[in-house]
Amino acid sequence: MSEGYDLITDLGCVLNEQFIIKPPTTRSSSSFAWHRDSDYYRDDRHRDICSIACWTALDSVTEHNGTIEIEDFLGTHHTICAEAGTIVFMSDQLVHKSTCNLSSKFRRVYMNQFSASPLYHLDSDQQCLALAVPSPFQNSLP
Repeated sequence: MSEGYDLITDLGCVLNEQFIIKPPTTRSSSSFAWHRDSDYYRDDRHRDICSIACWTALDSVTEHNGTIEIEDFLGTHHTICAEAGTIVFMSDQLVHKSTCNLSSKFRRVYMNQFSASPLYHLDSDQQCLALAVPSPFQNSLP
């Protein structure tokens, strides 16, 4: 992929969408270890297809209720606290983790992911992995 790209037209397949809900006072069971989203692809072919996650805070996210921490490409760690409605865009190559929810309330996030092309099952060039379907917005903009 080139240095610059257009989020909608270059990443035109809806790969996945999910709600990430951290129940109240859940220590180790609501955290995610350091990872890249591409680490979850079992097929190495998929690691060459760029994708991006749009992590949207539905509730304000703090260090107390389960924030995300990222490692930038220089190896520096950053804690991301976000007001409800904030969207954090994360490359499939970005190393990140999520901390546990120590608060007395649920912490909710909606995350959808887009890929540059469909991701097919190992033994099929027809059956998409996850959603990985063309976005209705692809090629619809001037």
